[in-house]
Amino acid sequence: MLERWTPWIMLTIWSSWAAAFQGLLADPGRMALWVPDLSLLLFLACAARFESGDVTKAALVIAFGRIAFSVEPPAALLVGFLAISVLVLGVRSVAQVGGPFVRVSLAVVCSWCLGAWLVFVHVVRVQRLGGGAPVELGFALDLWRGALTTGVVAILIGPTLAYLPGLTGLRRRPW
Repeated sequence: MLERWTPWIMLTIWSSWAAAFQGLLADPGRMALWVPDLSLLLFLACAARFESGDVTKAALVIAFGRIAFSVEPPAALLVGFLAISVLVLGVRSVAQVGGPFVRVSLAVVCSWCLGAWLVFVHVVRVQRLGGGAPVELGFALDLWRGALTTGVVAILIGPTLAYLPGLTGLRRRPW
């Protein structure tokens, strides 16, 4: 029984550490927009090497790990990661997600989409409370900085994230 749950517990721990480290890097300052989305990179690495049935579970586990150290609304993070898991499963059915071009492309697009989704949720929440400025297109364009940095980090360490200690039990078995 413990053998079955240990990899999921370890994935939760690794995703929590990734979210905490990402939050540490994103201190208020000019470099905050350049911080890569480490939780998303962990998910993409796992999605390339896990069984198809485990990809959505991994998205939920990683989202919960990020919720523990994030100021973003939990429901928005869950919906964002579930939407990304649907996108990744769709791409995975026609291309090898572990390949460098697909991995980097997915990292950049998913990072920007998740960031845009979280900005949209924030704007809607602020406007519902009766305040806030109108949405500016410039901030959505600023999200590309973090998305491009996420792509660069995906090239450098992306594949190794699925081989973190404790995740062996979740990887796909060769034929």
